[in-house]
Amino acid sequence: MATILTLICNGCNKEFQRSLRDHNAYLKKGTKNNYCSKSCAARISNANRQSTKGDTKKAICIDCHIDIEIGLHASIEKARCNNCKKLRRANKAKKLYKIKIKIKIKNCIKCNSKFESKRGKFCKQCLIYIRSWKGRKSAEIQKENRKSKGESYFAELCKNKFNSILENESIFNGWDADIIIPNHKIAILYNGNWHLKKITKKHSVAQVQNRDKIKIKEILTSGYIPYIVIDKGKYDKEFVEKEFNKFIEWFENNKYTFSESTLEYFDIIGFELEVRLDREIA
Repeated sequence: MATILTLICNGCNKEFQRSLRDHNAYLKKGTKNNYCSKSCAARISNANRQSTKGDTKKAICIDCHIDIEIGLHASIEKARCNNCKKLRRANKAKKLYKIKIKIKIKNCIKCNSKFESKRGKFCKQCLIYIRSWKGRKSAEIQKENRKSKGESYFAELCKNKFNSILENESIFNGWDADIIIPNHKIAILYNGNWHLKKITKKHSVAQVQNRDKIKIKEILTSGYIPYIVIDKGKYDKEFVEKEFNKFIEWFENNKYTFSESTLEYFDIIGFELEVRLDREIA
């Protein structure tokens, strides 16, 4: 029958039992302390272990041969400085990219012309046109969804004043205006907070204003003059009527120059005039 010993754990000071055979085996290994379990032994060992975190040693970069410091347990034979590490990773990434993706000569699926590409289906010219078309289409959909009460009321006032007007018609090289008065070549843009500040998480003010720059340029190129209404608040019937009266005053006296509100919006979006305003007075 095996002899059982009762010992005191050096970790938790509790009594535990161990066979004489196992105890002698521990002594042969050179173990001086007695622990009731591996967890007790590990806890004491970790507490007594001296941390080497943050300790460094000197080495020489194997690529550029400058003196550097590396981790205490890092290999000196593979030591590299930070710059050489970044360069090596970049070169490795480029090499893998070239292996995975090869440049091929393809036929554009729109115009059938040949072009070089890795993944593309369209040539550069067709891609520019498609992106421009998608941008106009997206702007039309968003505009229809965001048409405000103020804009609708302003359009109603214009209908009562002028013989014929157009609303949201894309007559400026694919771009539209909120209200168009063809007989007088005036394009009215009724811009609310959507054009001035971030409304939703996915809303990009910079993208909206960039579209406005393109739209204004196309309006001017078409021989029309833009008139911009800036509405920063909620729907207010009196405000819309006041802005309409300003528009009529401008129309009757200064319709061959840009209005104050139009120039104000030009400053907000950083629009620089590239088309000279040249309209003959009727």
